[in-house]
Amino acid sequence: QATGRSKDAETLHQEAEWIRFCKLGKNHPDYAAGLNNMASFYKAAGNHPKARSLYMEARAIWAQTIGTQHPDYATCLNNLAGLLVAMGCGDEAETMYLEAKKSWAELVGERHPNFATVLGNLARLYAAKGDFVKAEALHLQAKDIQAEALGKQHPCFVRTVASLAEITRMKVVAEEARESLKEEE
Repeated sequence: QATGRSKDAETLHQEAEWIRFCKLGKNHPDYAAGLNNMASFYKAAGNHPKARSLYMEARAIWAQTIGTQHPDYATCLNNLAGLLVAMGCGDEAETMYLEAKKSWAELVGERHPNFATVLGNLARLYAAKGDFVKAEALHLQAKDIQAEALGKQHPCFVRTVASLAEITRMKVVAEEARESLKEEE
């Protein structure tokens, strides 16, 4: 039954996009927003190639119509980067996250929750790559921003603290593994 509902949701997304396309044309920010939404749907459904294609199209339309210094464009970069991580394309994801980080810094400043979000995403990517120093520094920066902007009871702050704890655990495991390898030599 869930598959049937997913198909219904897909059909509704496609219908909405067709209406936007017919009414607004392909080069309209609202059409790009619909593509971004469809991409998120396909990402959640596990259809990563389709999601990637739609994110890329939305990104190109937004770059052309509203420019690269707009929250929708920066959000799309972050979404695309998250998808690239899921696809195992860490280097491409890093490039997208860094571009999103730059965009958010210019749009809202470096003390805004949206900037902290992209820092956290980039930190998780670095942790997955084993670069715990970069990951920890970014999470600490995100934690400070979130504490100030959202408060210490906010779920984003709590998630960042949990991520910092996980990085500490991963650092310990990596160090123990290195020590174990040294002892075996």
